[in-house]
Amino acid sequence: MRGFLLAISLGLLSSCSFTFLPFTPRPLDIPPAIIIANDSVLTRSQNSIVLRVNLIKVPNEGYLSASLYLKTDRTERRIAEDSKLISTDSRNLEFSFPDAKLGSYRAYLFWQGSIVRQFEFTLE
Repeated sequence: MRGFLLAISLGLLSSCSFTFLPFTPRPLDIPPAIIIANDSVLTRSQNSIVLRVNLIKVPNEGYLSASLYLKTDRTERRIAEDSKLISTDSRNLEFSFPDAKLGSYRAYLFWQGSIVRQFEFTLE
């Protein structure tokens, strides 16, 4: 009886392990990187907050999105967002967010669903 239970236990235990050796994971799907210049800036222009982006390399056509957040004491609140369709030839972009008020702002750039850059600006 013990031998029978031991055989069943070993059979169940072996079904939980990999059926092939050595284990080979799937290759990762890493999207091509967009390269943004360090002189890109979040600033004020008249009554708007403007995000100026200088692109060095765009691997393929797609949307570059920007979200602007107003920082308060404990939280950030998204107040605006914009996106632009860019091609491999795109270089200088401007995202304009109207109605600038006093406060601290943070902007995020998104490419293919991932954050690629963060900018901060305080309007006093």
